[in-house]
Amino acid sequence: MLKSGRRKIPPDHAVNPIRGRSRPPVGRVDLSGTQVPIVTDSEAIADRAWFDKHPDRRYRIRDNWVIRRRGFLRAPLPAQHHHVDTEATAEAAWWEAAYPFLSPLVREQMAKAARQRDRMPIRKPSQKQKGNRWAQAP
Repeated sequence: MLKSGRRKIPPDHAVNPIRGRSRPPVGRVDLSGTQVPIVTDSEAIADRAWFDKHPDRRYRIRDNWVIRRRGFLRAPLPAQHHHVDTEATAEAAWWEAAYPFLSPLVREQMAKAARQRDRMPIRKPSQKQKGNRWAQAP
């Protein structure tokens, strides 16, 4: 603490100028030397067909990729991965490959929230809300 009553902020912390609060630095990963393999159109079509045949699956491991059904998001796996293509291991591998800088606890929380979102039905607009409710009556 400083004499003014404020606490001393370490130089590697980011400060929110509006609130004046500090937060610890977010983990950063240097991807400059990483080569991400290119996905061909035929591979993308094959993955879409695979997910159509397996509607109960949300994740898939194929070659050096782990694929998430939602948005067909891909994350490259390490060259020497030992993951078996099951739903649980593919899900854990996707979150680990997509967010390597996050702690395992945070990744698990994000995965749990994603599972809950995937279970929710798609909402359709109700028939009652026709027109603009803010428009003035003539």
